[in-house]
Amino acid sequence: MIDINLSKLEAAENELKGESDRAAAIVGASIIESQLEDLLTKAMIPDTQTTSLFDGHGPLSTLSAKTSIIESVGFLPKDVCTDLHLLRKIRNEFAHQHENLSFESPKISAWISTFGCLRSVRDQLQEYKTNPENWAVVQEKGWNKPRRQFETAVSWLSIYVASRLKSLTSAKRLPDEYGQWKNET
Repeated sequence: MIDINLSKLEAAENELKGESDRAAAIVGASIIESQLEDLLTKAMIPDTQTTSLFDGHGPLSTLSAKTSIIESVGFLPKDVCTDLHLLRKIRNEFAHQHENLSFESPKISAWISTFGCLRSVRDQLQEYKTNPENWAVVQEKGWNKPRRQFETAVSWLSIYVASRLKSLTSAKRLPDEYGQWKNET
């Protein structure tokens, strides 16, 4: 069961509101990337040179690398990591395209519609479409818009990663073993 911290959810959502679509995509990915670094750092032995792993050209300096190692060691499930790679893809599209993009752009909107964490939201929206009163509320709140769905995905991912961070135990240094070995010749 996921331990949902509502203040973290609200903080993530508020961070994205009022930004341009480009800024929201970049900031949203940055929020998650920071949490992934915290998750990895917690799993590492304290007082080691972990900073160099994340800085500059370090092996864990990219969102892609962080996501891949987190999936490889099993800190997060595959479906969550698939969503993290999708978040990176959306962020990169906004960061590297000079044209005016928005969450309504066909490519971006299509990618947002594939977030696994939004599956239940999409199902609920389909159900609400059959009831004009419910659909009016959905439209008023913007829940049917790609931007709002992106914000929801970022919030959900933020809460999920924070939950895993909370439950992960910190790494401990193993005792030195070489002094324990005996020469048996």
